[in-house]
Amino acid sequence: MKKLILLVAAIFAMIIIPLPVIAVNIVYTVLFLLSVAVLIAALLKKNYFVLLPKVVTWLSILLLALCICSIRTILSSDSVENQNPILTFISFNYIAEIVVAVLILVGVNLFVLKGCKRLSEVSARFALDSMNQKFFSIDMKLNQHEITEEEEKLEKANIRKEINFLTNLDVAAKFLSGTGKAISVLYFVAVAVGTLICIKIRGMTVKESLTSNAGMSLSNLVLFLVPLLLLSFAVITSLQTGEVKNVEKSV
Repeated sequence: MKKLILLVAAIFAMIIIPLPVIAVNIVYTVLFLLSVAVLIAALLKKNYFVLLPKVVTWLSILLLALCICSIRTILSSDSVENQNPILTFISFNYIAEIVVAVLILVGVNLFVLKGCKRLSEVSARFALDSMNQKFFSIDMKLNQHEITEEEEKLEKANIRKEINFLTNLDVAAKFLSGTGKAISVLYFVAVAVGTLICIKIRGMTVKESLTSNAGMSLSNLVLFLVPLLLLSFAVITSLQTGEVKNVEKSV
C-alpha cells in the first residue's frame, strides 16, 4: 500500500512540480529501459507474464505524466537555447514535421494501439465465453476418474487465473490506447501554445515560431511513443504466447 501511495505521489509531483531538464531526461531513460525490460521478459516467457498488466498500466500512466512535464518544460523555457537538447534531433521544414507527426499518430493509434486493444479484448472475451465449457470438460474427466479431485481443483484454479490475467491485460491495453490518444492531443497543444508564446512573448514571426516548436514537439512525440510501442508489443507477444500454450495443451 505504501508503494502504491508513493507511486501516485510521484505521478502527481511530475504533473504539478516543474522538473529540471536533467531530471526529465533521467526519468525518461529509466522508463524507457523498463519498457525494454518488459518486452524482453514477455518474449522470454514461455507462458503468460503474470505481472504484465500491472506493469503496463503503471508505466503508461507514468509516461503520460512525464510527457506533460516535458511539454511544460518546452513551453516554459525562456529561450530556444535553453530547451532540452534531446528534443533537437528532428529538425527540417516545419510543414514536413507536422505532416510526419500526423502520419505517425495515425499509424500508431489506428494500427498498433487499437490492434493491441482489440486483440486483448477478444482474448478476454473468448476466455470468459469458454470458461463454462472448460469447467464442464474438467468435471467430465473427474466423473470418468481420469483425474483426481486435487487435479480438478488445480485445473479450475489455473483457468480462473488465466481469465483474471486476460481481463486485467484488457484493461492495461485500454490504458495504453488512452495514453497514446492523450499524447497525440498534447502534441497539438504543444505546437499551438508554443507558437503563440513565441509570437506574443518572444516576438518571433509565425514561420520562426513554427520552425522552433514543430521540431521539438515532434521529437517529444517520438520519444514518448517509442516506450508505448514497446509495451504494446509486449502485450501482443504475451497474448500470442498464451495462445500457443493453449493450442499445445489441446493437442
